[in-house]
Amino acid sequence: MQNFVNSIKDRITKGDILFYNTSGNPEAFKLCVRHLSYAEHIGLGSLRKGFFTPNSNVSLVDFDKEEINIVSAPIKVVKLKYLS
Repeated sequence: MQNFVNSIKDRITKGDILFYNTSGNPEAFKLCVRHLSYAEHIGLGSLRKGFFTPNSNVSLVDFDKEEINIVSAPIKVVKLKYLS
């Protein structure tokens, strides 16, 4: 996990804006990784009818799989559910 965290920090230091698509991720907050909805706010894409359509390449962090994916085509945004 530490190597993954270091790679996130390196990319942010280089000026990359990273996004995540989970609910209330404290690790993302600590690392300054922004929620995917912020990408629309700053003009990097649009969220419509359950799809995120990027205007250019967007880096999406998957904390569970410990990978950073580059999104360049519309993706389906899945609504998260709490398990009880």
